[in-house]
Amino acid sequence: MALTFIGGISGAVYFALFTVILQTQIDRGVLGRVFSVYMSLAILPSMFGLLGTGSVADSIGITNAFIFGGGVIALTGVLSLMTPVVMGLERKEI
Repeated sequence: MALTFIGGISGAVYFALFTVILQTQIDRGVLGRVFSVYMSLAILPSMFGLLGTGSVADSIGITNAFIFGGGVIALTGVLSLMTPVVMGLERKEI
């Protein structure tokens, strides 16, 4: 339960920061279209991800599937902090 709480807080922070990055880096005239395409593309793979997660959970167990998924998400966050392009976004001119 505590990890789900932390994940929920982390998700809120991530989406707030991601929204700010999009709003500062994308031309305002196309911002609505960018958000629309982003959300459409972000939701589409969830169907395949759920199917894949079901197969993984059947073979390694639901607990291990959650641990593995959380580890992948944490690794992605750490790697993004080590990516110079991501860390230099605030220095770009609008």
